[in-house]
Amino acid sequence: MKRKLLVKATPRAWFGAILLVLGALAAVLNLRYWQNKPVNDHLLQGSTWARAGKLADAEQEWRTALRLDPTRQEPYQLLSNLYLNTDHPDLAIPLLTHLRQIAPRSRHTLCNLTEAYIRIEDKQAALQTARQAVTLEPDCPRAHALLGILLGDQEDTRGAVAELTRATELAPADDKIALSLAQALLDGNDLVGAERIARQVIARNPSYPTAYYTLGRAYSRRTPTPENLREAIAAFQKATELRPTWGDAYSELGRLRLQAGDNAGAIAALEYLWKRGVRTEEAAYNLASAYRKVGNQARADQMNQEFKRISDYNRKYEVLRKHLSVEPNNAEVALQLAQLEIKGGSLVEARDLLEGVLKLRPRDPRALQAAIQLYDKGGDKKLASAYRERLANVERETKEAKR
Repeated sequence: MKRKLLVKATPRAWFGAILLVLGALAAVLNLRYWQNKPVNDHLLQGSTWARAGKLADAEQEWRTALRLDPTRQEPYQLLSNLYLNTDHPDLAIPLLTHLRQIAPRSRHTLCNLTEAYIRIEDKQAALQTARQAVTLEPDCPRAHALLGILLGDQEDTRGAVAELTRATELAPADDKIALSLAQALLDGNDLVGAERIARQVIARNPSYPTAYYTLGRAYSRRTPTPENLREAIAAFQKATELRPTWGDAYSELGRLRLQAGDNAGAIAALEYLWKRGVRTEEAAYNLASAYRKVGNQARADQMNQEFKRISDYNRKYEVLRKHLSVEPNNAEVALQLAQLEIKGGSLVEARDLLEGVLKLRPRDPRALQAAIQLYDKGGDKKLASAYRERLANVERETKEAKR
């Protein structure tokens, strides 16, 4: 029976798969084909399937090639790239780890392994692997860029800027790397440097929304003079035009328009954000202020109430998070936090918390009720029904015990 990929390929994955095919064909054509014909047949057939968009079939062929000859590098490379491109970094890690053992100097193996660790949120392993990558391949821009981003996450701004600067020197036309450097410069409060890079990227690629967003941030963090506000607003406006779903850009646009005295413009940007379900503490506060300034006291009062509700929620959430970090086995705190996560729509986080609670308290009615809410909200009717049945059994047994 053929193994199936766990998720459908995204558009990015399809593009990645085509790149995979080109790389695979180039590699295979350079092989001494008849030396190991069965393995090469499966490599070629996998590339053919990938070109046709049949990624599960490609995976099957490359897995077969791997079983026939575990010493060949190509199946490891093709499969790991496939899994990275289809958002399965966990499946790529063992392949890349083994490839590193059988071919320690194979190109970009450590880069790919770093990316896989980043995507499963193992930052310690990612950082260690990235350091090894730049040592093994000092002329690889991706290795330096990944290390720079990871150092930035560790708040090592100087190290991040150094690595990302090296990456841009090696790949001067790579806009993503350039904007990562701009972000590091913003973290180091080098607003002029960040602005310069953003403008360079815009000159090369005037349809890149992230470049305008970065430019907006470079101006929005300066003294709010009329000129700085005008430049920031124009940049964020362009970012929202190019990417209408970008909530952070709309939030900044609303805040800055409010600062500039354009209350109607602030309301338009923030209401658009609010109606799309992006209901943050800052958006509520700024909307309340803007409505008050245009004389709409009823809407201002309504937004004040929303601001208080969100503030109370965030405050309670932070308290519970800190409490749980000190007492990770406190089931009561974990349950309260899971209830908040469900309310806030963070269903994966809620599920992880509830699994731990139910191991400790399998008959807790509140935990079972929370599980019902979780799976109802997530659309898993089967699990919701199972937890309803468990809750009903617990309630019935409790009543019988009281008689």
